[in-house]
Amino acid sequence: MKLTSAVLALGFYAPVAKACLAGPFSFEFEGASSLCYLHVAGVLFLTPPNSPRRSSPGECSRETLLEAYKDQVYSATGAIPRDCTATAEEDFQAKLDAAGTTAQEICDKIYDTAEKVPFTDAAKKGTDMHFEQMFFNGRSDWQEEIETIYETDDESATSVLKRDAELIRAFHDGTAQGRRVAWPGELTNFQSSVTDSRGNATCTTNAAMCCWPKDRQANDGNGNCAKPYDVNCVDNDPADNTDLCYVDMEKGNSSTGFDSELGFLGYNGDNSNGEGQIHCHGLAWSNDANDATARYRGNNIFYVAMYDHMYVRGYVENVPGAPMCGCVEQMPTVSRSDCTQVDLVETIKIVYDSAASAFTGKLVEVDLTFNACRGIHNRNNDLYAYMAKLFYQGDLTPSQFGEAGQIITNTNCEEATRMGLQEKGLMPGFDHFVDEWTLVAGRDELAYHGNYGKVAFEKAMAEGADAAAGHHGIIRRVCQGCAPSHQDIFYRRLTPIPTENVNFISDLLYTSAKRDYNIWGVDFSLHSSYDDAVSGDNPWLCPNGQFDYGNIFVGRCSPSGERVNNQHSRFNDYGHSKANVAYYVNKAESSGLQLETEGLTVLKGKGWATGTVVRDPDTDTIYMNAAGRDLWNEDDDIAFYSEPAEGDQTVIVKVSNMQQATAATQHWAKAGIMLRKSLETDSLHYSLMLSGREGAFPQWRPADGGSSTWAGWSTRRLKDAKEAWLKVEFRIGVMQSFIGTEDAGGVMTWELVDTRDFSQLGDSFHVGLFVSANRNVPLEVTFEGYEADQYFFPSAAPSASPTPTFCTENGDCPASGSPCMTPKCNLATNGCEYNPTMGCATLDTWTGIGGSQLSNLKNLASYPDSPNTSTTMSGLLEVPSYADNFGSRIQTWITPEYTCDYTFYMASDDQGELNLSHNAIAGNKKTIASVPQWTHVRQWDKYESQASEPQSLVAGEKYYLEALYKEGGGGDHAEIAWSCASQGMEIEVIDISKMVEEAPAGRKLRGTN
Repeated sequence: MKLTSAVLALGFYAPVAKACLAGPFSFEFEGASSLCYLHVAGVLFLTPPNSPRRSSPGECSRETLLEAYKDQVYSATGAIPRDCTATAEEDFQAKLDAAGTTAQEICDKIYDTAEKVPFTDAAKKGTDMHFEQMFFNGRSDWQEEIETIYETDDESATSVLKRDAELIRAFHDGTAQGRRVAWPGELTNFQSSVTDSRGNATCTTNAAMCCWPKDRQANDGNGNCAKPYDVNCVDNDPADNTDLCYVDMEKGNSSTGFDSELGFLGYNGDNSNGEGQIHCHGLAWSNDANDATARYRGNNIFYVAMYDHMYVRGYVENVPGAPMCGCVEQMPTVSRSDCTQVDLVETIKIVYDSAASAFTGKLVEVDLTFNACRGIHNRNNDLYAYMAKLFYQGDLTPSQFGEAGQIITNTNCEEATRMGLQEKGLMPGFDHFVDEWTLVAGRDELAYHGNYGKVAFEKAMAEGADAAAGHHGIIRRVCQGCAPSHQDIFYRRLTPIPTENVNFISDLLYTSAKRDYNIWGVDFSLHSSYDDAVSGDNPWLCPNGQFDYGNIFVGRCSPSGERVNNQHSRFNDYGHSKANVAYYVNKAESSGLQLETEGLTVLKGKGWATGTVVRDPDTDTIYMNAAGRDLWNEDDDIAFYSEPAEGDQTVIVKVSNMQQATAATQHWAKAGIMLRKSLETDSLHYSLMLSGREGAFPQWRPADGGSSTWAGWSTRRLKDAKEAWLKVEFRIGVMQSFIGTEDAGGVMTWELVDTRDFSQLGDSFHVGLFVSANRNVPLEVTFEGYEADQYFFPSAAPSASPTPTFCTENGDCPASGSPCMTPKCNLATNGCEYNPTMGCATLDTWTGIGGSQLSNLKNLASYPDSPNTSTTMSGLLEVPSYADNFGSRIQTWITPEYTCDYTFYMASDDQGELNLSHNAIAGNKKTIASVPQWTHVRQWDKYESQASEPQSLVAGEKYYLEALYKEGGGGDHAEIAWSCASQGMEIEVIDISKMVEEAPAGRKLRGTN
């Protein structure tokens, strides 16, 4: 009867009615078994992952038993009668059926009952496994002692490894190569939460590994231990074969006893730049407990750990935080490991007792050899490659191979270390003293915010300069992944950093080139401590006195002058750049420019966008430094600095100083005003912008998810302009954009360039500033005079009086609420009228406001209607020093004595603004003069904008006059003056007590006879 392949595969066979061969018999077979058992006749057979594995040619199996039975018994001369019709397979199966067993059961019993030599027989240090536990943890006397001549009077050597561990050699030469050695599963190092198919202790990954940091034996051709031992073998290294990434101490808790949950030891770099010399070596085995790889793993771990690496090579001790040897899942994460496999020849004898119909089997002889693993794709002596082969053969599960692959990374350490930290809820970082340092640039895990741009960096460096100490600022570079000597470096600037046509921070981050303003020894020196950088002591040295400018910032230099390679970091990743790097400038975070994080949104429509916003508290100037693909098409890739807004809005800003890192500013780089429906990348928006070279123009996306568009060249102004004033007005669903021109006197003229219905923006949206670099390197933009205010439509009555109320029965009217408005009852209409009181002015003050800019005042919710204090003034329009952190408004009406072209002046501390209406109506006021920062008292000529253009006024007419000024700290004041050249009137502070109601009689008006 022919058996189907399916039945064969399952190991079940139909019974045969009659066997041809009668009587007892025995046979032996000898087969080679190898850890790489699919090499047959020089051909490599690979089965799909997790498919049923095939037997090794030398393993006990139905195939090997049947083949031996056929050759030695069935085919023997005269063994079967002539009339026998059963095949050898059918005859063999009949005997299995009669015995009530299967070939697999016979083999299982042979392997289960085979002799296992206790692992303790190797060292013969007792049977309690205490010595072995200490040994595999790296802490036995064999590992901690070093040969010496100082323990004897005659200086004869003691602690000689070859002598102390002689039993290991003897065990290797005998038992380890001829008998099965038990797996030391009693030890915590080699057990896990799972067992094998026979219930024996095993590793979750079916792999074990040892890692050694020390060599204690000389003249063996391995490591750098040398004689005399007491001089040249105190703390010496093994031959390095891996990069130690990190130790997760929790993984080794069962063996080390640390009971650590968060313990993490990271080793950046490799060899002398990292952990030093480390050697790792391992083994792996099949999930099939009968496979030779599993049965002889005890022999293999003995050979790897005790004989080959300790006795032969002298490698000892453990990596701190981990056992010396253990299941791979307990071991440190490394880039690779060497690997040993066991190749063997076994002789098995099978005896059949015909009287009892019983099979017995016995493992008669074993001959083992230890060889380098043969892995996948001809990668030999590589544990990862060998486990990959076992996986593809179906001997390991995907989870086993995957878990081992997280320990033996098969690549460099960076990604593995990042994942290990994340699993612990940790990340690389650096805590700096905010009273001494300001972060100006960072990458990877040290990028706590975006990077500073050119101007912001220059201002930060200037603030940290110390002329008394002889330096122009100090830069600190922190590098988490660098060699210890290069993890914290201080750059002392010896000369001022040029600002004209120089982008220092761009070169620092993105360029590996020599610059004539940054020469080692002339413009800067490097130091290992802050104190040395301040004093200039102990500057670093460079190999052969040459700074390698291709290695940005560090130049391959070091404290001793020894060449140290690959310690640089280009933020656009070029040539072995180090990750996790940050630059700090020596200034307190609280002084000078202030980082603005609230309101900044980085919209990553294309994945390039980054952004930083810093603000000058003295001028309210905003510096945005941002990368991004574009503001165009369906997804915006920009930085957006905004706040929620609603209703009608007026937004004004001056855009200037567009500075691109690494190259000239892109033609289509963009920066300006944006009103945006949401913070999604495809949100509808209306924007008015200045571009790198293509001028100023509006652009919009009319609907969410749509494409951006513009009106074409008809709305473009100021091609090739380097700066522009921009204004956007949103009124009852209509958007208008304006380009401004400022004359020498500071008076602004606005040109309307676009009007369109944009009611789809709705009542609630975001308003602010944006930057699109049009590249993946940042663009810095300066924004000045930024104002974003909600607009409220004025009363329809163009009067200096409020909406009239009715007179009382006695002809009286209620007070207006302003001490400088006089109520009067109009008997004809019985309505109250309110008119300015000449010679009176109001001084309204808002207190507790930081900053020195008028925008600090105007952005208050209580401005302009609810001051903290309100008083009246008379006489000269000047205010003496009052306090700190306030803003004030002066309101009055003037009646000039002459008809003349008056020039008005304002002086103030800090920023100030003078507004004039060409009639008595306050709502018609326009700004005619301003103080950009501060002046001394009655200093009229510090800024051109302090003096107005000539204002034509008529004698005796009433004109509304208003002044605003904002005080930050220190002294404060405000004065308003005027002059009339045609009347010989010099500059004088306006005296409102001299205001007249009408033109004096007999006085000639300008231009009359």
